Amino acid sequence: WSLDLSKEQVDTTTLPCTVGAGSKYAQFRTQIGGYASGEGSLTVLFTADQTSFANRLMANSMLKNSEARVKLYVSAVSDGAGGVNDASSSFFEGRISLLGFSTSVNPDDAVSAEINFSLADQPETIFGVTL
Repeated sequence: WSLDLSKEQVDTTTLPCTVGAGSKYAQFRTQIGGYASGEGSLTVLFTADQTSFANRLMANSMLKNSEARVKLYVSAVSDGAGGVNDASSSFFEGRISLLGFSTSVNPDDAVSAEINFSLADQPETIFGVTL
């Protein structure tokens, strides 16, 4: 998977209102951070099982309302019982909107698809920090 989180810039520049000679140099623009957004993609492998999670994700990416809740791990630490210890792991967690997929087939390689997504809401967790 890949994920790109970014913030837009809001212009806060104030034009000078002085009488007479001002500076001969252009004033620099001032900006602050604005709204954040995110987009990314998930790469999944095709299997012979038509009900697999990957096949359902690809099909659901074509629905009018195609949201999913995901937990994307950067590093998953075992809890010793076959599960994941989220307190020690690093991950992104939140709702995403599936935006379609692309695939190409090469008979020499495993067949995969790339599912595109954007954030559907404020993330719950970004790499161990709960928002």
